[in-house]
Amino acid sequence: MILRQHASDSSGDPSAVIGKAKNLIEATAKAVLVELGQPYKRNAKFDVRVKEAMKAVGIGAESAAGYAQVLQEVTDRLTELTIALRNLRNQSED
Repeated sequence: MILRQHASDSSGDPSAVIGKAKNLIEATAKAVLVELGQPYKRNAKFDVRVKEAMKAVGIGAESAAGYAQVLQEVTDRLTELTIALRNLRNQSED
């Protein structure tokens, strides 16, 4: 249900497409937290919610530290991607 709300067409508007992508990732993170019975703050920043979801499924930066360097790099890049997407969305709204 949460994810279906964000799957509609954006009519090719770059700002709308960026917003939909951000909303889809955020809704996915929220769905993960809900499914796992994890609490979440409604007003949490986008990148914070994504980090919480990653941690809840065991792929946070802390859990990756004991594994291969590649897994650490993936978690770092996912975090960077969420921050960059948030910034891009904010710029497109101006």
